[in-house]
Amino acid sequence: MAEKIKLSERKHTLYNTYSPDWEFYFDCIKGGRNMQTDEHIFTHRLEDPSDYATRRNRSYFLNYCDTIPKILNSYIFRERVERPPDDNLALFRTDTDLTGTDMSDFVKKAGYFSSVYGVVHGLVDIFTPVDKKVLSIRDEKTGKVRPYCSLVLPNQLVDWSVDNYGEWRWVVIAYTYYNDEDPTKERKEETHYKLITRKDWTVEDQNGASVKYSDGFPSKGTNKLGIVPMATMYHSDTEDNKIGESLIKDISFINRAILNWCSCIDEQIERQTFSQLVTPDDGSLTEQNEAGDDPLYRIGTSSIWTFPHDSAQPPKFISPDVGNL
Repeated sequence: MAEKIKLSERKHTLYNTYSPDWEFYFDCIKGGRNMQTDEHIFTHRLEDPSDYATRRNRSYFLNYCDTIPKILNSYIFRERVERPPDDNLALFRTDTDLTGTDMSDFVKKAGYFSSVYGVVHGLVDIFTPVDKKVLSIRDEKTGKVRPYCSLVLPNQLVDWSVDNYGEWRWVVIAYTYYNDEDPTKERKEETHYKLITRKDWTVEDQNGASVKYSDGFPSKGTNKLGIVPMATMYHSDTEDNKIGESLIKDISFINRAILNWCSCIDEQIERQTFSQLVTPDDGSLTEQNEAGDDPLYRIGTSSIWTFPHDSAQPPKFISPDVGNL
């Protein structure tokens, strides 16, 4: 008999293959500090660690990876989607995710993330107050018990199984849970893993133990639907393997290359903008420097500075070669 493993240890082979790409796509759409890292800013052979750190912190990202999916979405959802009236779905359409997002905006958000990652999933669940043991039709009509939908990004869907028809047998979803109800205690950040099968569902922590919520919400139950209630939206469904193909799979690498080009050009401007003063030295400047003085520090338009009268060449400014720039 095969030994039961923790949900935290389950990883689909396709998840292991594509999760680095998904992390990369996320960094690209976020931009900013997400791209100012050693992973995205490449060092070159003419800089030491200190110079590299300075250049990295000065870098900027011209974010096309975020702009292009948004432009595509704006065309798709340019006109408001009209749906036939349905009293049973009226509340669900008005507040699809329990946070006030209506159906059109929720689908638009799903479309954006499907373009970024190549795929996104929508998990349909039912909200039930903890104190309700017996549900009535009135509870459904008043909204105390109602369906809602949440987005499941591909980097949250860590493992899954499908049958010969492409239908889910079971899924394992990882999500971050913040235990911070009591302001007098330190916040605890935990990763929980939710297993949904066609028969039941359960939530485990990283150690494989059943989760106990302080507010009384259950961590396991029966799946009366008989199916895994999760729908999939692809940007491009090339293999029907629950992975999809991202719109920015090539753009992201080009955008990172532009980031590095701009960074190197910025460094050349930084280094080559100002001319360099060259002055003859008969040894006196060196002697002053060794004595703790800095004779060149006082050179400027408001200072008087002398140099040996018998120097073969007077002080002059030289400009760096701008050919490379």
